[in-house]
Amino acid sequence: MIIFGWGKGAKKLADIGFNKCPNCKNYSWFYLCELSSKVKVYFVPVAKFNKKYYMVCSVCSAGLELTSKEKDEILRESVEFPSQELSIEIWNKLDDMFSKLSEAMETDKSLDAEEFIERATSELREQYDEKYFDVVAQTYLQYINDDDLPK
Repeated sequence: MIIFGWGKGAKKLADIGFNKCPNCKNYSWFYLCELSSKVKVYFVPVAKFNKKYYMVCSVCSAGLELTSKEKDEILRESVEFPSQELSIEIWNKLDDMFSKLSEAMETDKSLDAEEFIERATSELREQYDEKYFDVVAQTYLQYINDDDLPK
């Protein structure tokens, strides 16, 4: 007697950093996932087919389908991304910095915002790997300038 089965399975391939989700409008952490159909014999997967790749939002779990070429490009770029923990740490420090700047500008109208930002970001660049800091800072700047945020 042969026992066989089939079904679908999802597999996380990589962390791919902060992005804006077109579904929920949040800036959140995204994962690259592979969804495929599988055939199993005696509970052992023996074949995969109908592979599809998705960028998945960690907030709403919406998946954005990718072509194989887009998947390959994202995988190459993901090597340059900091870990999720480090990204969140940098994001929170940037958030604190801009909150302090906002508070300071309310009390001191003569404060030079550009000088404040330059001084604060240079300190953060020294604290973290500049490459990682710049990746997170670029997305954070998109976030603070974005008018289309979640309600």
